[in-house]
Formats: sequence, C-alpha cells, structure tokens
Amino acid sequence: MPVRSDGAGGFTETAISAKLWSSKPQARWKKLLDIIEPKLTARSDRELLEAVRAFTGTPDKLANDTKVARLAAPRAQRVVRRPKKK
Repeated sequence: MPVRSDGAGGFTETAISAKLWSSKPQARWKKLLDIIEPKLTARSDRELLEAVRAFTGTPDKLANDTKVARLAAPRAQRVVRRPKKK
C-alpha cells in the first residue's frame, strides 16, 4: 500500500507496480490491504483504500486511475501545534 504521508512507496513505484501484474503478487496485495485496513485512521487514507478496492483493473494499473492517483498524491504538510510546556 502506498505511504501517503510522504508519497513514497506502494503502487506508484514502478518497481512495485511492475510486479503486480501476475496472480501471486496480486494475492499478496489483497492480503496486504486486509492487514493495513484496520490500522488506517485518517479519513483520507480510508478513502484511498476504498478507491483501491473499488478499482476494477489489475493492481499494476492503479497509478493510471485518476481517482486513485488523486487520492494517493502527497498532501501538503500540516502544521502540528503542540501545547506549550510549563
């Protein structure tokens, strides 16, 4: 699964997507999605997973899907405000 926070890794990497055309890696891909699903807490990450699961093509073509590509694109870095230490 793509690492959304920095845009690195996952199906957008050509080395990984090139391996997702055959049946054995596709089966592993589905298992990976099942493993990470309960760990996703951000709404945007869950939306990406839903789009990936709804994709009707093979996983090696995910990066070509406009909806999946939009959801997988790195988002702007957010400023995290931390409480001041006393």
